[in-house]
Amino acid sequence: MRFFIDTANVEEIRKANEMGVICGVTTNPSLIAKEGRDYAETLKEIASIVDGPISGEVKATTEDAETMIEEGRAIYALDPEHMVVKIPMTAEGLKAIKVLSGLSEGNKLVGIISHVGELKERIEKQIVVTKDRAGGSRAEMNCDI
Repeated sequence: MRFFIDTANVEEIRKANEMGVICGVTTNPSLIAKEGRDYAETLKEIASIVDGPISGEVKATTEDAETMIEEGRAIYALDPEHMVVKIPMTAEGLKAIKVLSGLSEGNKLVGIISHVGELKERIEKQIVVTKDRAGGSRAEMNCDI
């Protein structure tokens, strides 16, 4: 089993990484904004700490495919070896995924954020985020690596 820390607090990420208990990081623009930090700079710093998948999400306020594609490419370009791009599961999001799917070559991953159960069967690699009893969340990667 692989564990991902779901935070934008760089010190928490650093401590968890030093303990050797995480293999990657899930975060989003809202978590980074709560830390009062720049989104791209924070993702780059996280990538310098953790040698594993780091999820970067297009902004929740982004509604058109063209902007999602621009944001997705910018996120991916921060660290092509480690970045996982998350896209909302909307009609526009699916258009963006079609364009961005070229990023999946070389074992890169474009993510779909969805609560649609039928999609789970079609998606080979998944990072599943669930709430825990303490009000936090945990992420688990489901795939054959």
